[in-house]
Amino acid sequence: PPLGKRWGGGVVGGAAGESRWEFKGRKWAGMILSSMQLDRAAAGLRDTDDAGVRQLGALLMTRLARDDGTHPCFASHCVPHLCRVLQTAKDPVAVSYSCEALELMMRQPPCRSVLLEGPGADALRVVINLLPKWSSKGGEEWGAAVSAALQALHHVASTNREFVDRGGGTEAVVCVLRESPDVDVARWAISVLRVMVGLAPAAKTMVSESAGCLERLAEVILRCEDLHVQSNAGHLLESLASSSDCPEDVCMRFVSVGIRPAGG
Repeated sequence: PPLGKRWGGGVVGGAAGESRWEFKGRKWAGMILSSMQLDRAAAGLRDTDDAGVRQLGALLMTRLARDDGTHPCFASHCVPHLCRVLQTAKDPVAVSYSCEALELMMRQPPCRSVLLEGPGADALRVVINLLPKWSSKGGEEWGAAVSAALQALHHVASTNREFVDRGGGTEAVVCVLRESPDVDVARWAISVLRVMVGLAPAAKTMVSESAGCLERLAEVILRCEDLHVQSNAGHLLESLASSSDCPEDVCMRFVSVGIRPAGG
């Protein structure tokens, strides 16, 4: 609409040329899907160089995923846009929206195969590759973005652990767990690793001396004030120490934090 005109409850444009849009959830999703313009809308947002528009596009995709994620064309049209947002985003809010949309799509069987086998695989690989970089930025908002990314990976790992590990996901999650002081990040990183621990190559990565995962788990058990996170760290360490090919130093770390491995 022309500058200054109202659209969706917000004023577009104005003297400063700023846009403030208020998306209406299901109302907007229904308008786009019913007019079959989803592919054109996603393509337009994907091709823009305006960071603000990309952020709003990611928000729209999140609302669409929540309300109409079962639409048969949804994932194939929207994922390329989300992939571009994730590759270029300098704003943690855009990353959070995009990762939330990916997580919501992973919950929908019609979209899941697109994410794991089709064009969506590229978006998930971008999340895995950029996860340590996002975490290194620090701050509350980037912490929330990393937590959203880990939640998406948790759903992926629950469906296909090999996909996550093959793409370097175990190393990325271990890196984030080791480096981030954020409790929510630790919560979701440990949750992902608990899903991955049953996969032998992933477990081997976790117990590697260079990974620093064991030290971080012991630190969480000893110092974290969140009892749920502390408990999950203990369960993960127990799973690692109880594996048949567990290195001796894993059991020693159990002793150091006062936990007895299963079987004594």
